[in-house]
Amino acid sequence: MILPYGLKDGQLIHISEAKSGITDLQCPYCLVFLYAKKGKVMAHHFAHTGNSCINTNANLFFALGLSLPCQLTLHEFVVWIYRKINLRHKVLQKQQRWLQQEQNHLQGKLRLNMQLLKQQNLNAIYEPERQQLYQQIKDFLWNEHQPFPMLSTAFQSQFPNLITLLQHYHPNRYKLLEVNQQIELYQQDFQRFRRFSLYFLKIRSGDYRVFYKIGLTSRPMSERLAEIQTNLDTIFEQPNVEVLYQLQDVAFLELFFKQKFKPQQYPIANFTEYFRFEAFEVKQIVDDFKRIESYLR
Repeated sequence: MILPYGLKDGQLIHISEAKSGITDLQCPYCLVFLYAKKGKVMAHHFAHTGNSCINTNANLFFALGLSLPCQLTLHEFVVWIYRKINLRHKVLQKQQRWLQQEQNHLQGKLRLNMQLLKQQNLNAIYEPERQQLYQQIKDFLWNEHQPFPMLSTAFQSQFPNLITLLQHYHPNRYKLLEVNQQIELYQQDFQRFRRFSLYFLKIRSGDYRVFYKIGLTSRPMSERLAEIQTNLDTIFEQPNVEVLYQLQDVAFLELFFKQKFKPQQYPIANFTEYFRFEAFEVKQIVDDFKRIESYLR
């Protein structure tokens, strides 16, 4: 999975808005500084300047594969992705419920066994061992770094299920914590994801060339347009930039758009977000955006 955005002053910045190389952006999860990787082979993304934090692997909304179903229309792709998102969320929630039930079951069984162990009347020779074992089990349950309690043959015969219960307790707990974290990050990423706006621009240069741009921003559109205008001013004379469409909640659509319309890409310097389209293609794209907007209402 890839990290498609960095954090600066509490604001998310998408990879398309960053220059390649070392940046002053931080990882939204661990706050390590990032550098932007914008090559020609892999999808553009941020990488950690140090070791990658594990949380970046939890991203579910932007980390799409490099081979997408480009036979779909833009609208069909949005419907397809949202179905995958909803299904993934339901699977995580179902797994969470099952693991929680399993953990509750283990805790109940362990409480019963601990009560039996505490109340067990054994020969005096075994009493110190019983007390020591009882404390070891308590320590083990509260601290996963505590060594696994060693049960003598006598105690194993008295409590045959205790070893099995103890062996399953922490592994199941780890799985539950992992799923809980995935759900938390999923919801957290979804809120971040919703802050991005996808824009589709029409640019007319002073020499009457017409081309188009797709991109993402989490900032006011006026700020992003000012940056784009500045970049274009260094390449073209009197470029005019017009917003044809702007959409929320479909940030994943940018990568699909680039793949689907790769033959129409119009390379400008090192930028990959510009395209040349015929008038009928622009109409189809705008019509698709309208259908997407209607679907998301």
